[in-house]
Amino acid sequence: MEKHIPKGYKKTEVGVIPEDWVVTSLKKISVIKRGASPRPINSPRWFSNQGRGWVRISDVTKANTYLMNVSQHLSPIGEQNSVAVEASDLIMSICATVGVPIILGIPACIHDGFVLFKNYEQILEKMFFFYFLKNYSSSASSKGQSGTQKNLNTSIVGNILIPVPQKTEQKAIATALSDVDNLITSLEQLIEKKKAIKQGTMQELLTGRRRLKGFGKGKGHKQTELGMIPEDWEIKSFGDVLSVKHGKSQKEVEIENGKYPILATGGIIGWSNSYLANTPSVLIGRKGTIDKPQYMDTPFWTVDTLFYTEINPSNCAKYLYYLFKLIPWYSYNEASGVPSLNATTIEKIRKAFPSTKREQEVISEALTLIDSEIENLEAKVDKYKQIKQGMMQNLLTGRIRLV
Repeated sequence: MEKHIPKGYKKTEVGVIPEDWVVTSLKKISVIKRGASPRPINSPRWFSNQGRGWVRISDVTKANTYLMNVSQHLSPIGEQNSVAVEASDLIMSICATVGVPIILGIPACIHDGFVLFKNYEQILEKMFFFYFLKNYSSSASSKGQSGTQKNLNTSIVGNILIPVPQKTEQKAIATALSDVDNLITSLEQLIEKKKAIKQGTMQELLTGRRRLKGFGKGKGHKQTELGMIPEDWEIKSFGDVLSVKHGKSQKEVEIENGKYPILATGGIIGWSNSYLANTPSVLIGRKGTIDKPQYMDTPFWTVDTLFYTEINPSNCAKYLYYLFKLIPWYSYNEASGVPSLNATTIEKIRKAFPSTKREQEVISEALTLIDSEIENLEAKVDKYKQIKQGMMQNLLTGRIRLV
């Protein structure tokens, strides 16, 4: 039995849409031109074609957003067979990271991993078209041709069907989605600002350049092997305040619905009813990812590529975690292939420590507060991204009307 179609709507090849919308293909309303492959591919000469750099598909994978300015990603490679795009042109990736719409914001030349859309403005508002492609991109990879990597071609792109409302409704839809995008962007900028503040605060507090209220009154600084530190602080090796322990294989302890997390360098990979440690600990990769410290204050198991630590009770584990975050771990890499750390090397690293555990705790509490603010902002960004995704699904299909 056919599903009921609401009044004012009609069934089409793209689903149920408003009666006053039409369905057409991109090839009927737009000129679609594929980018080119510059030759020679690594030529240092790139000032032809009005000095425009080449934008490659790898530039898209470096980007965090769909709408971006890629001036920092321009690829000075080659000069022949160029396909020029203007700053306001709409392009889309059709290789590897397929279906990503982009407005570059600068004049450039596009590689053949992109298509350029032209002459659609009589039918489509640019930003409505942009958001349609953005919504389409979530399913684009499943439509790509198989090979060493997913890719589309101009024929596939041209046959994409788009439901088209009147331009006034297109503008309203694009404005609503742009407003959410602007909110997300402002939150992401605030997150980056908070992260920069946190990094600066860590540098000041963990070296004693700035003391928190209640500590260091009347105290000066002294010269040490690590530079100037507060005169009531001391230099210690990590081996003086912690012991580095090896993780173990999880094969015999892993169980579905276990009570304790099994940790690897990338985070939780499983669960167990057994644990290797049940006191606060700082963890760091032994092999592979060696520059991402983790902190745990509940029982856990770690695999053999992840070190964990047993902390001397007279020291604050969270303080040590933040110290670990300041260390350039790759400078201690001991392997020519897969990056690796050695437990003895870690224990020999020397750092400045407050003389009291309480000062360590207060410093870690101040930094934890900043971390919490960042986490809350990141949760808001995730929430608004989910809201925007729902809005695109509803507005671009006419399930919700704004006009």
